Amino acid sequence: MLRDQFDFETFVNGYRPQPVLDLDSKLIVDLFAGGGGMSTAIEWALGRPPHIAVNHSDDALSMHAVNHPQTTHYIADVYEVCPHEVTKGRPIGLLHLSPDCTHHSQAAAGQPRSNQLRSLAWVGYRWAAQVRPETISLECVRQILKWGGLRAKRDKATGRVVKIDGSVAAPGEHVPVRQQFLVPDPKKEGRTWKKFVKSIQELGYTVDVHIGVAANYGAKTTRERLFMIARRDGLPYVEPVQTHFQNPLPGQKRWRAAAEAIDFSLECPSIFDRESQGKKPLVVKTMRRIAKGTQRFVLETASPFIVPLTHHGSDRMNDIELPLPTITCANRGELSYVRPVFAPVGGEGRKPIRYRRVVGRAGGASTNGLAAAHLVKFRFDSTGLELSKPLPAITAGGNGKGRAAGAAHALGLSTLYLAQMNGGFNDERGTPGHDLRRPMTSITNKGAQQQLIKHSLHPLHAAEPGLVATHLTHLRRNCDARPVDEPVRTISAGGQHHGLVEAHLAARCSAAARPKLSLADEERALRVARFLIEHESVDLAGRSPEELTREELLALVTVVVDGRQYVIVDIGLRMLQPRELYLAQGFPLHYEIEVGHDGRVFTKEKQVRMCGNSVSPHHGAAVIAANCAHLRVFSGEDERRLRAA
Repeated sequence: MLRDQFDFETFVNGYRPQPVLDLDSKLIVDLFAGGGGMSTAIEWALGRPPHIAVNHSDDALSMHAVNHPQTTHYIADVYEVCPHEVTKGRPIGLLHLSPDCTHHSQAAAGQPRSNQLRSLAWVGYRWAAQVRPETISLECVRQILKWGGLRAKRDKATGRVVKIDGSVAAPGEHVPVRQQFLVPDPKKEGRTWKKFVKSIQELGYTVDVHIGVAANYGAKTTRERLFMIARRDGLPYVEPVQTHFQNPLPGQKRWRAAAEAIDFSLECPSIFDRESQGKKPLVVKTMRRIAKGTQRFVLETASPFIVPLTHHGSDRMNDIELPLPTITCANRGELSYVRPVFAPVGGEGRKPIRYRRVVGRAGGASTNGLAAAHLVKFRFDSTGLELSKPLPAITAGGNGKGRAAGAAHALGLSTLYLAQMNGGFNDERGTPGHDLRRPMTSITNKGAQQQLIKHSLHPLHAAEPGLVATHLTHLRRNCDARPVDEPVRTISAGGQHHGLVEAHLAARCSAAARPKLSLADEERALRVARFLIEHESVDLAGRSPEELTREELLALVTVVVDGRQYVIVDIGLRMLQPRELYLAQGFPLHYEIEVGHDGRVFTKEKQVRMCGNSVSPHHGAAVIAANCAHLRVFSGEDERRLRAA
């Protein structure tokens, strides 16, 4: 059974439904409410915020309160709240819980697990047994399906127990459970989850599971999450209708682009001039990711993401097509923006080794310059992402130490693409980044794992426009880069892993044109070429760098845009800002993330952590709208306005 579609983007753009008095309606309760992602989803789907929100974090509920002032807030551990006392005898229409996912997630691979945190979902059984909500929704990572017992990690060499501090027990030493380094027991995989589901069913509930990607419902992130729907009202489970597609058929909508969440007017400092900026030099792995992302998303791609350098209007991203990756919770920063700078050049001498064709620019023609970008991720050796795709997962944690590019999270901004700066699943030959025309990957609670990379392109004649190509880079694990026209990956809560890379390009004329690059631009272009060679991102066909002429070195950083040759003369890198991450996650433009209900100011680290811990509103709203339509309180006018065309 399919739901009738609502246009959730109306809410993102600032629309708020008329307030409705619902004094006699059934209660809506949001446990683990955090900064308000799922509460926002509930309001979008049903026309009203939750009546009750519970969270142990004072800061998280302060952000929740300033955005959902009609809700009653309880700052407490979920087990400290008595269901009977807070509901005061009123029936519950919907109980939602988003228990901690970090001790189930594959992102915690190699880290000790906590039985206590893995067991938080049992609070849902407590509420079900005591106050019998009509519908219960649970959101977590898909790995909760493997929820089972833990066992002590064993040292491979000795077979002895490994302690929580990483040391190995002495021969014959008894190590208490609380001091053991606990890991999932493969022999007990999935047992606890099955027991949990069976316990809910024995209370009279039917249980169904939905697993989906936020980008499929209009968010700019590819964050994947599991939703469990348990109900005892006799109504069937309803699968939410997918509204956006990675490979759409005629008449279908494409994934939202990560680039839609990025502010290209912000400065993207050069990676070659960090000392004068008062910043530490980038580590070798980060430089290698940027080089590989630049090669993949600017020099070798048929269509790098191009942005007008002096165009800061709201329509500068009209041609961006796809979302960001997940926002996560790692301890190190992971997303940045890299920006290569291109310039047109003249040439007499020998023919270039080869030229790369560049097609397609966002925002149309420009009289002053263009920017192409990708995102770089500062963890797990990621090359990056295209800005035309969604953002990866956004994470929520981190203490600001040891982050690449001085990041507070893992996402930074070069031509433009997203470079992936986290690793673990790929090696350095794997994913260099993401196209900005796609969604971001997940945003974790430790920050963003991608950075924006900007490459500057300059024309031969001083009066001619320069270009900037961009992509996203990930700063964790083995990911490299992504295009900017795809969604962002998962955004986590523990660090900044997404960065923006900008490559600046200069136009290059044919040999017959005679005029050439200025000496300054030529030296800058040669610096970029040597950078790519040093970090092994170009194939010299067996020749040594010393054998190459200046003209051949320039050819290594030459691309063709609309029939004109450009060379990269600079590469810039910056971390994605909290507001950009929230927009990629799907929060509305008006959502308050800087100041709490009592005037407290949230640091950037706290803002990112709460984003990475949040549910993507688009995904949550799709699930709730499909299964709780009978709880809607929209006025007739609001409902007509929200129906998808």
